[in-house]
Amino acid sequence: MADEAITTAAVKSDIKSDIKGVLTNPITFILLLLVVFLTAHTIYQVKRKGKTAGQALKDDAKLLATPTAIIAILGFVTGLAEFIITDNVNTHGFPDSITKGKIFTMPDKKKLMHTSATLAVASVLTGFLTELALKALPKEVGETAKYMG
Repeated sequence: MADEAITTAAVKSDIKSDIKGVLTNPITFILLLLVVFLTAHTIYQVKRKGKTAGQALKDDAKLLATPTAIIAILGFVTGLAEFIITDNVNTHGFPDSITKGKIFTMPDKKKLMHTSATLAVASVLTGFLTELALKALPKEVGETAKYMG
C-alpha cells in the first residue's frame, strides 16, 4: 500500500515536471500554441461552416502555401536561428562556440521569448508587405508592356 502511494506520487510529480517542461521551453510552447490554434480553427470550420476535418485542414494547407505565409514563416525561422547562433557566439566566443559544439545550444529563455515575440510581429508585417507588393505587380503581359513604353 505504501509502495503504491509512493509510485502514484512519483508519477504525479513526473507529469507536473513534464507539463512544466513543455510550458517553459519556448520552442515546444510555440508548437503547442500552433497545434491548439489549428485544432480550434478546424473545429470552428467543421461546426460553423459544415466542412469536413479533411477539407478544413486542406484549406489551412493552401493558406500556408501562399507567398505571404511562406515569407512570414521563413522570416521567423531564419531570424530565430540567427538569434540563437549570435547569442551563443557572443556568450562562448567565436572559436569556442563552433569547436566545442555550443553554437546551437538554447539561450536564456527570457531573451528567447522576447526575441520570438518580436520576430513573430516582424514576420507577420513582412508577410503583409509582401502581399501588398505582389498585388501591386501587373497581372498581364500587356500591362507590363504599357509601363515599359
